[in-house]
This record gives sequence, structure tokens and C-alpha cells, in this order.
Amino acid sequence: MRNNDKKEKQYELWKLSIGIIEFVLVIILLIAIVASDFSFFLENIFYKVFSNKYIIFVGFSLVLAIVLGIILFPFNFISSYIIERKYGLSNQSLVKWIIEETKSIGIGLPILLLILLVFYAIIVNFQKMWWILFATAMILFSLLINYIAPVIIMPIFYKFEKVGDEGLVDEIKEFCKKMGFKIGNIYRFNLSKTTRKANAGFTGIGKTKRVIIADNLIDNFGKGEILSVIAHEIGHYKLGHIWKNFLFQILIVFSLLFVADQVYFKIIFSMGISDKSRIALLPILYVIIIIVQFIISPVVNSFSRYLEFEADEFVLRKAGMVDSFISSLNKLSEINLIDRRPQKIVEFFFHSHPSVERRIKRIKTLAEKGLN
Repeated sequence: MRNNDKKEKQYELWKLSIGIIEFVLVIILLIAIVASDFSFFLENIFYKVFSNKYIIFVGFSLVLAIVLGIILFPFNFISSYIIERKYGLSNQSLVKWIIEETKSIGIGLPILLLILLVFYAIIVNFQKMWWILFATAMILFSLLINYIAPVIIMPIFYKFEKVGDEGLVDEIKEFCKKMGFKIGNIYRFNLSKTTRKANAGFTGIGKTKRVIIADNLIDNFGKGEILSVIAHEIGHYKLGHIWKNFLFQILIVFSLLFVADQVYFKIIFSMGISDKSRIALLPILYVIIIIVQFIISPVVNSFSRYLEFEADEFVLRKAGMVDSFISSLNKLSEINLIDRRPQKIVEFFFHSHPSVERRIKRIKTLAEKGLN
């Protein structure tokens, strides 16, 4: 066992445990809000003050978000600040952490309210077909976010600039050319302002597609290791994973909302209510969506792990970078404190990537078979 294995497992356990606690708490709180009649009480208060049901819905949603936010704040603080500092991953002072969290809330809350308003408008006007229309809206919205994120959202959090190492840039462009992959600008971003973790990849779609490399990765990885990481990401594009994953997500979103709609209607109908848009009862629908999403998460993660294995194989077949790729995986697991050999049940439910140990073992096996 490596010296860092114990630390990686402890870190994983902390993050996973807090995540599970938050998950359970959200479900309990939403159910309690309805079961205690607090949601009906809140709905009635807003109806006494406002006549517009959309304003009432926004007010109701804001109160709900604030209540959940206050109760969950200690867990978020422990997970994203205390634990990160405890394990030497954070570069943030408390003040900087607060600033970044404020930015996240400032951007995330309006987006969440917009999504909820679209959802509410659809469910009010299309009671039977709401799930189809909302699923379609969410898919289109995800495309929009993926398009604007690199140029509008991400720069709010990090500074992006063209990679200054012209030698590295030339090697990356030449490497991509050999892979048959057209590439635009290559950007370095200051991930080190918040964390010691390293990352790199492609972001955006269409004209906003670009390579982004964290300064931590440029500073700690060799050129061969950086190229192997990029080769893996190119594999996702060349193997059609972007669109395969997009189509898979369409199937998941439609299936999830269909099941949620069926369960939700049966529950509220048993309460003598047939109006799916009743504001006080919507927390029940949120709970159903959260639970169904958790139930199908192993399917989603299994598909993701399958695509990761295929992209790994692409690195071997097209780039032949066995040693560099294995070295990059080892460094990433060490720097990011990734549990190299998680429990199978943990990987099954929660990991979108195969364990580092399994990936390296498979790479070596494929290399021995001469796939590179």
C-alpha cells in the first residue's frame, strides 16, 4: 500500500459521508415542509400579499432555497473549506472562500430561479405533458450553458490566458493534428488560486470549444503527461462520446421526469388533489426527482465509466503513450487525493470514472496485447 493511500481513503470517506448526509437531509426537510403543513402555511401567506401566481411561486421558492441553504451551510462549509484545508488541498483563506461562494450563489441562484420559473410555467399550462416539455427545455438549456460557459461563466471564477510556453503550445497543436483533431486556442487558467488539485480538458461546443489546462497541471506535469491527458480528451471527441453522452442524457432526463410525474400524480391524487401545479405540493415532486435520480445514478455512472475506458484505449491505439498516460494517472490521483481502489459498491453508485487502479491495470493489459 502506498503511503498516500490512507490519506486518499480518509478524504474520500469524508466527502462521501458529507454528501450522503446532505442528500438525506434535503429529502427529510422537503418531506417535513409538506408534512408539517409549513408549505401550505407559506403558500397562504404569499396568496394574501400577491395575486400573481408566478410571483407567489418565486417567493415560495426563494424561502425554500434560503431555509435549505441555511440548514445545509455547515455541511457545505465543512466539505468545501474545512476538509479541503485539513488535507492540504485548499489555497483559499476563509475570506477568499466566502468570496467564491458568494459568486457561486450570485450566479447559481438566478439560474435556478429561471429554471424553476420555466418549470412552473410549463406545469401550470401543460399538466399532462409538462414532463416532455420541461425535459426538452432542460436539454436545450444545457446546450446553451455548455456554449456560453467558457466565455461568460468560467471567467467569473478564473482568469484565462493563452499558454505562454510556445513550445508546449506547438507540441499540443502538432499532436492534435496527428490525431486528426482540429484545435483552436489553448488556455491556461489559474486553478491554483483555489486549490492544489490539477485538471485539464476540453470545454465548450461549436465556436466556444477550447483546450483549458490548469496552471497546477502545467507546473507539475511533463509534456508527455500533458499530451496523454489531452489525448484522452481527444478520444472522447473522436469516438463520438460527446454526442453519445448527450443522447444518453436525453434518454435519462425524459425517463426520470416521466417516472417522477407518474409517482407524483398518484401521491397527490391520494390526497384528493389533481392539480399538479399546486405550489405547496411541489416539494413532493422535488423529492421524487431526487430519489429517482439517485436510483438511476448507477446506470448513468456505469455508462460514463464505459466511455472513460474507451477513451483510455484511444490513447493507446492512436498515441501509444503507455508510460506517460500511466504516469499522468498516478500524478492526478496523488495530487487530487483520488482513492485509487474504492469499495466496489462506492464506485458503482458514486464514481463517474473507473478507479485509477483498474484503469492502469487495463492499460497495461492492453499494451501487453500490442494495442499500442
